[in-house]
Amino acid sequence: MDMKCEQIKKEKTIKGTKKIMLKLAGMVMLLMLCMGAGKVAYAQTTITPPMLKVGSTSGAKSYQFEVTADQTLTVPVSVSQAGKVCLEATTDAFEGYLRVNFSKSPDPKSQEDFIGVGFPPRTISAYVETPGTYYMHVSTSEVQATLNIKAYETSITVGNAGTLSKGKWVGASGLYEKPAYFKIIVPSSGCIKVETKTISKYEDGISTKFTNSKKKSLAQGMGTVSYYGINRGTYYVKVDTNAVYKIRYTFESAADKKNTTKKKAVSLKQKKTEKGLFILKEKKSRWYKMTLKKTQTVKLTFNASTNKNGFSYAIKDSKGKQMASNSLPVGKKQFKKKLKAGTYYLEIFPSSSSGCYSIKWN
Repeated sequence: MDMKCEQIKKEKTIKGTKKIMLKLAGMVMLLMLCMGAGKVAYAQTTITPPMLKVGSTSGAKSYQFEVTADQTLTVPVSVSQAGKVCLEATTDAFEGYLRVNFSKSPDPKSQEDFIGVGFPPRTISAYVETPGTYYMHVSTSEVQATLNIKAYETSITVGNAGTLSKGKWVGASGLYEKPAYFKIIVPSSGCIKVETKTISKYEDGISTKFTNSKKKSLAQGMGTVSYYGINRGTYYVKVDTNAVYKIRYTFESAADKKNTTKKKAVSLKQKKTEKGLFILKEKKSRWYKMTLKKTQTVKLTFNASTNKNGFSYAIKDSKGKQMASNSLPVGKKQFKKKLKAGTYYLEIFPSSSSGCYSIKWN
């Protein structure tokens, strides 16, 4: 629950970043003007961002500018068509000591015309509805700083963004508060793994939600990799970000054997792998049974495909006495213990998580 709360808070923070930064830009501008950055220097170079394939920065144009503390550097940005303009900005200045504004106006004091703002290293981006000349305004509180810019344009990915194919990465470019919906069709029950990657390390974060066929939220994404246990059907991944990114999903089929009570426990057999599944919002445990004819060392290998909350397990004897318990995070985990002859039960708890798992009695 704590992880989900943290992710929801992170999502709200991401959505509000642009608005907050635009407000801060005005305050910082006034502060720098008071410090002497009142002069405006106009660069001889014009930034011309090329239109790139969505989801890629290959072919971006690079520029370098020198900025001094006693002036604001204004650089024209020539945009050839409507789309999303991205200025990937890095600098040798200390973090927060250099500010980049992307504006409709050649006047750096015209704060209401800011359409993108940021403190490098980060990508400053904005959607422009019409081609034409825009402006990048740069100020620094250091004596001198070097600003490096990688400029490019992309189309934006919002609304219904098409159907994803299993295992195939798809490039996209987001716009805050205009989410994209990627459709996923699964043929059977099982575990779906959704991955997202920003193209540049200077991009904003990505917020995702997993929804049903009517786009009603079923679960909050858990960072760049999320797992969901699902039944056969149609689903959507809702993506809200300002970043250029990639997305894909993979799928592992698994049947739910409904072994939700001790009486319905599934028998484990040595050298055999048993698969299990927890559907989204599942609350009931799954039960398994081991019968030992003699005292021996039991070795179980678990492999879980779940989020960071993970699953948990407990091993009990036939009278209900607990012999061992532990968590099952994503990945492999082993249990090894010497047990006497008898019948033992393995209970696996969903722990507010969903996804698939496997058990092998070695």
